[in-house]
Amino acid sequence: MLKYNFMIGLSRGSCPLFLLTFFMFLPLVKAQAQTVLLQESFETDGESSRYTSNSFYTAASDFWERTQNSNVTSRNHITNAPTAIDGTFYWAGEDTDQASGGEGIMTFNAVNVTGYSLDLDILMAFGRPNDGRLEPSDYAIFEYNMDGGGWTIFGAMYGDNDLPATNQGNLREDADLNGTHNHPSGQVVNSTAFQNFNFSIPATGTSCQIRLRVIMNTGTEELMLDNIRLNGTVAVSAPTSATVAASAFLEGAYNGTNLNTAINGSLPAQQPYNGTNSHSEATNVTSMPANAVDWVLVELREAGSAAAALNSTRVGSAAGLLMNNGSIKATDGTSDLTVSLSGNTGSDFFIVIYHRNHLPIMSASAISESSGTYSIDFTGSSANTYQTTTALSSLSGGKFGMPAGDLDQDGDIDATDLITWRTNNGISFSYDSNGAADFNLDGVINAVDRNDFHQKNTGKTRQVPSS
Repeated sequence: MLKYNFMIGLSRGSCPLFLLTFFMFLPLVKAQAQTVLLQESFETDGESSRYTSNSFYTAASDFWERTQNSNVTSRNHITNAPTAIDGTFYWAGEDTDQASGGEGIMTFNAVNVTGYSLDLDILMAFGRPNDGRLEPSDYAIFEYNMDGGGWTIFGAMYGDNDLPATNQGNLREDADLNGTHNHPSGQVVNSTAFQNFNFSIPATGTSCQIRLRVIMNTGTEELMLDNIRLNGTVAVSAPTSATVAASAFLEGAYNGTNLNTAINGSLPAQQPYNGTNSHSEATNVTSMPANAVDWVLVELREAGSAAAALNSTRVGSAAGLLMNNGSIKATDGTSDLTVSLSGNTGSDFFIVIYHRNHLPIMSASAISESSGTYSIDFTGSSANTYQTTTALSSLSGGKFGMPAGDLDQDGDIDATDLITWRTNNGISFSYDSNGAADFNLDGVINAVDRNDFHQKNTGKTRQVPSS
């Protein structure tokens, strides 16, 4: 999609017309790649090199030209100097009609728009808002010429002093392009401060020019324009899988430096998380890596905010092995985990980590892919975790871990977990039957699990949004 940005300001005097075309590159946003194909800030004189105009200056109230904020009042161009200028220079026009300098026109050089859908951004301001000076015969019109096919209007604004006095005297958008402003719908230029306006361009092609035409029929109407951008957007296929490089510590298994591997010989060949938030996958290990601590589940969610990243926003999950250095790996113990994706519309995801007797945690923000990998470290800074220290346990050495004690994985560390621990206290450890009662993953179910972990964390609840 292509976009053009224009800044326009109006003060006392007539309103000029001109055409601006700009290109810029913008970063990828979800399932679209956006590029600024053309941008004009007027900080340097672009006449002939970037655009052509019929600029003129015949009197204090008859002009269509590039100017700067510092000389507005000294040249007596603008009654009310604009604010929110993008830099120092901008374009201004007053009394642009056939009797003085004629219609103000600016035409930008053609740019290659192949494969893009387009829209235009522009900053505009008016020197005398809300005082009834702009008639319906005053206008700012935006046109495109695609592949030499002639000029077509894609945006238009007209004076609105035909409206009630409380609303009149501004430029108001002709949203349906029928030749007159629409009320109350549409954008309105009604401030001496530059405001951003956006217009869609309903055409695609190879080469595109943009033009602006302005008429201001008296000497006390001033329009100002700045920072015009033509933006192009290209649809990007959402990824079907994600490579995740995540690190997390389990509070129970942390030994002050890394994680103990006491139950490595008891770890099952098949991952134990089928049924956890609809996860279902046959993940098996042929030979358990010697430094594997336990199985964990990594889940990706797609949402507009952390608070909105509910269970229903899950777009993929995969079981992996938590290694003693905190890294989460695929079943070979060395490769980063691959998560298959389904239903996602973009490529930024919240990362959730589950363990069978610790509270889950989630990234504080959506993670973007970098060099083919989604990376996050939950161990070194609480700021990377949603709800920070509320969701975590503080560990020695300035580290952080998932809180131990949620034996039944209901999201609460409470008396129900304690009852099950008591039932299994002193019984021989078995990963499949009672292993969740072993909060410190040392292969023994005893008072240490209760006193050092469950008792300490009683009352804590999961901070990962659920429903």
